[in-house]
Amino acid sequence: MAQAAIAAGTAAVDVAKGLFTEMNNRKGGDSARSMQVVIRNTTGEKLVRSHHESHYGKWTSGLEPLPEIDAETASGFMLESHGLMTGCGGMASYEIGDSGEKLRVSVSVPYAGANSNSANVEGGSRYKVSAEGGGGNNATYSLKLEDTQKGQDEGDEDEEGGGNDDERNGNDDEEE
Repeated sequence: MAQAAIAAGTAAVDVAKGLFTEMNNRKGGDSARSMQVVIRNTTGEKLVRSHHESHYGKWTSGLEPLPEIDAETASGFMLESHGLMTGCGGMASYEIGDSGEKLRVSVSVPYAGANSNSANVEGGSRYKVSAEGGGGNNATYSLKLEDTQKGQDEGDEDEEGGGNDDERNGNDDEEE
C-alpha cells in the first residue's frame, strides 16, 4: 500500500513539474502583466470546475482553468494582460467532490497599483486552502487545498482544522 502511495505521489510530482515548466516558459511572454495560479489538490476528491471568467485581460492560450483537477494532483491556469497598459484579472471556482464545498480563487494584477488575490473554501469547514505568492507584475499564486479530516479517519489526531481562507495583497516582489 505504501508503494502505491509513493507511486501516486511521484506521478503527481511529474505532472506538476510539466505544468510548472509550461507556465514558466510562457510566464509573462509579451504581456506587461500576468498571473499563474497553481492549485495543489492534496485531498482525495476530484475538483470539478463550476465557473470561470476573465474580468480583464485574457486566459493564456492552452492554460485556461481545466474542467477537472484529479485528487492528489496539481494543476493551474494563467491570465495575462491584453492591450496597451492593461492588467489581468479573473476567477475560477471548483466543486470539491460531492462535499457541497467549493474552492473559489480570484486574482487581479492591475497595470498600476497593488495585486489583489484571494482563495477560500465556501460552504463548509472540512477543507482549507493556504496560499503563497501572488505579488509582482508577472506573478505566481500557489495554492494548497487540504482535507482537515485526512488522517483523522485513521485515528491521527495531529491534523488541525484551522482557517479556510487566505488572502494575499501587494506587490512585494514587483519587477520594474
